[in-house]
Amino acid sequence: LLDSLDDLFLLRRLEYHQRGGEMGSYLNFITGPSRTADIEMTIVEGVHGPKEVHMVILG
Repeated sequence: LLDSLDDLFLLRRLEYHQRGGEMGSYLNFITGPSRTADIEMTIVEGVHGPKEVHMVILG
């Protein structure tokens, strides 16, 4: 977990140089639950996607 996107891009640049110019194959941005509005324009959160999220952080 990072404080800002600037921190993320700095880490990605460092990773790029450490790998000799090869980028990792996977990057995922998770911003929060989905939102949708039905025909009556009622906002509903969390309609699409999983009901739970599990994280494994390796360091």
